[in-house]
Amino acid sequence: MSFLHCQNWRFEGYSAQTDGRPEGVEKAITVQPSNYETHFIGRVHFNFLCENSPIGPAIVSYYEENGLYRIIIRTNKGQSYYTATKLQVAQKQNFFSWLFFLDPTVNDLVSLFEEQLASSEFFLMKYIESPSLNSAPSSPASSPSLNHLSITPSPSSPCTSSVSPPSASSLSSTSSPNLSKKFGGSSTRIGKLEGELLQLDRPNFDKKYKFGLVYCSPNQTGESEMLGNVHASREFQEFLEFIGRPVQLQGFPHFDGGLDVKNNLTGTSSVYTIWREAEVMWHVNTLLPFLSADKQHLERKKHIGNDRVVVVFRDSSAINSPFSPDIFRSKQNHIIALVEPTQTNQDNAFILQDPTQTSNVGSTTTTTTPTNSPSQNQIESQEQNTTTTSEQPQETKYYRFSVATKDTVPAYGPILHPPSIYSKDQSFLDLFFEKLTSGVDATSWSTEFKLLMDLYYRKQFGEIVKKYSKPKP
Repeated sequence: MSFLHCQNWRFEGYSAQTDGRPEGVEKAITVQPSNYETHFIGRVHFNFLCENSPIGPAIVSYYEENGLYRIIIRTNKGQSYYTATKLQVAQKQNFFSWLFFLDPTVNDLVSLFEEQLASSEFFLMKYIESPSLNSAPSSPASSPSLNHLSITPSPSSPCTSSVSPPSASSLSSTSSPNLSKKFGGSSTRIGKLEGELLQLDRPNFDKKYKFGLVYCSPNQTGESEMLGNVHASREFQEFLEFIGRPVQLQGFPHFDGGLDVKNNLTGTSSVYTIWREAEVMWHVNTLLPFLSADKQHLERKKHIGNDRVVVVFRDSSAINSPFSPDIFRSKQNHIIALVEPTQTNQDNAFILQDPTQTSNVGSTTTTTTPTNSPSQNQIESQEQNTTTTSEQPQETKYYRFSVATKDTVPAYGPILHPPSIYSKDQSFLDLFFEKLTSGVDATSWSTEFKLLMDLYYRKQFGEIVKKYSKPKP
């Protein structure tokens, strides 16, 4: 058995009860990428800034392709995406520009949708290279996919609203050498400015995740019981080795997930993972500090209670009893994933990996290692002994994997279908991390985090405007 159905949760995978609802049939909808990510990244486009207008600062991104203009207008209150045909734009141009087939100005474009910006002064946003990036920008010749996205006007003659932007062929590449991203299966280099604009839409664009991981021993049914675990089973230790590597926290130089890496105040070790382009730090209940006098285990709850995704691992001896996600009371916990080891596949396990391929059990996926992420070879492994049992049970061959998500979180993929029993191999590891990372991204659009997203947007927008504004005389 797996999850016990509760109100305000939806379930995927192997469930104990259905309450009349079919299992694992939620429509496979993922959180849609932003319009900027979908339509602009990978294409030459223009980013204009207006420092002062009747509606405050504004950032406009646009380009033309096959007679269609795509435009994003960002203000402190949010952003809007528009399209316009050449004919529609021509109606806003003055007669002289129309007669001589001049390209429309940014004011011509925004006047179609925001009249208050029509007479405002815009200038091309200058790419500001970080002092730590000493690499020279690549040239268009070395970037055949037109990944030169940022636009650098001449400092002596910034482009204003009365001047049409230069043609795409005249632009030089200013892609940051340390920013890259997978889009549509191909690698696209992203300029510093473009990365910042993407972060307006996707707070976790830098792909750093922290997950809670709770060991649940047999017969435990309450949150305090689980958070109070000091030791764990051999099966749990095996799972830790499967999903990541143990690391010493003191002096750890990479993503720490909020753990103390100076004074060991949050324990001496944890589990760290690199999956594709993502860094993952695990908050493991048995590795966080334990205080016997603290019956509520606040030191552990401080981390796990603030994780949007919590993975619960139950020993194979406990899988016959249903598990309720309601035992976690934190308002931050929006997704509860349940992992249960099993020795048999019951003749219906999902074998995701091609049997002709060699499985890579026990190591972390490094399908794509970004230039700004540490490699697994840089991380020193250490021996972690949280096992109290002297017996060495048979190694796990399969995992039952199911997920409970609060109703306020939009649907996200990949969808799990019953019986949701998977062979322990690299393909399951990919499915596991894809589900968890997609889930974290989806929680940002839940009603509980909407206010937080709005505050984040306004803060980031203000910082971008301040950074790229023209120096005051």
